[in-house]
Amino acid sequence: MENLTKSLEGFAFFNKKWEKLNIKAPKEIKLQIYINNSRFVSILATPHKLKYLVIGFLFAEGIINNLVDITDFKIDNKNYIAYIQLKKNIKLPDGKILTSGFGKGTMFKTEGTIVKSALKIEPEKIFSYVEDMYARMEIYKISGGIHASALADNDKVITVAEDIGRHNTFDKILGEAVLKNINTEDKIILTTGRISTEMLLKASNMNIPITCTLKIPTENAIAIGKELGITLVGHIKERKLVVFTYPERLGYNS
Repeated sequence: MENLTKSLEGFAFFNKKWEKLNIKAPKEIKLQIYINNSRFVSILATPHKLKYLVIGFLFAEGIINNLVDITDFKIDNKNYIAYIQLKKNIKLPDGKILTSGFGKGTMFKTEGTIVKSALKIEPEKIFSYVEDMYARMEIYKISGGIHASALADNDKVITVAEDIGRHNTFDKILGEAVLKNINTEDKIILTTGRISTEMLLKASNMNIPITCTLKIPTENAIAIGKELGITLVGHIKERKLVVFTYPERLGYNS
């Protein structure tokens, strides 16, 4: 994990005195994606699981619908450039940069998928998934300053993705699921980051019926959750959670 963090000099104030120390900070890179020899987009990201990130992003944005759409795929891990050749020609925007901060900056696909699922889980399982997610957050343990998301089934956490960008963690999970042939239907997704509209749309397009955040979802995300049939869970802390939509999937009976 050393190549994912960098040791920097800092100054700590503690017990009324200053102390010089080395601090681990998560690395941030600009991953450039080229499609059919033209620059498509740049994503600010953590240099970890980049292949999953690229594949997941292309699926999430509707650029590809199947792996067979890709005829060639290469990543230059030194210069952080991904080269993709597709069977079809697509109209590309002019070098957009997707930020890793409060907003994604650009979104190419805005349609959501209505999720129909009979999945039901006990609320206690969500707490165990969160604990497992934290236990697997390797970069976070070294430096902090990172988001994580986890994909789980009715029994266990399947995979965890870390990144400085919360959107990137969903794309990494999708990319890994595609490449490993993991069906995301009837799964649960959890994230340390805020669930906003674009995050919920990503979950819906993975046909995930239960989406959970340690934070509070936005007003629009809650409204879209109702529209798309997604159980939206938030405020997960100290064995407590709040369900905003479709609480019956977690055993609530009115």
